Amino acid sequence: MTGKKNGKTKRQHAGNAVHKRAYPAGLTAPSAQAHQDNKFEKGKMPMTIHKDIRFFDMFAGIGGFRAGLERAGGFTCIGHCEIDKHADRAYRAVHNVKTSEVFYEDARQIDTKEVPEFDLLCGGFPCQAFSVAGRRKGFDDARGTIFFEI
Repeated sequence: MTGKKNGKTKRQHAGNAVHKRAYPAGLTAPSAQAHQDNKFEKGKMPMTIHKDIRFFDMFAGIGGFRAGLERAGGFTCIGHCEIDKHADRAYRAVHNVKTSEVFYEDARQIDTKEVPEFDLLCGGFPCQAFSVAGRRKGFDDARGTIFFEI
């Protein structure tokens, strides 16, 4: 095979045009070595977060928010809140919950003076009141309105 089809190279035929990434005026792409060294020269765009963002996982369920944040990197969980004992058991089985993390079973019983400092509050919307697996009473179910109290 010559590498051409209909007079075009494979690359042209597949539509794989090479594009240069656009950066704001005065900035250029960081070098590969900068990525390896985690150092950036003046005028280069930084690509990493240097300080972990501490988050509290409210209405945690089995930890969907936590999974995403930990996978993204740069986030540290300081604790979670989950009223369903089965969901909490799954949360603890899936995630490496440290002994230093705080846990609250009932969001209505949290004393905000006791919660460690955090930068981000994650709050999965309590789905029991809306789920097809539940009673589907929506806002007529107290569990469907607790989100408004945080």
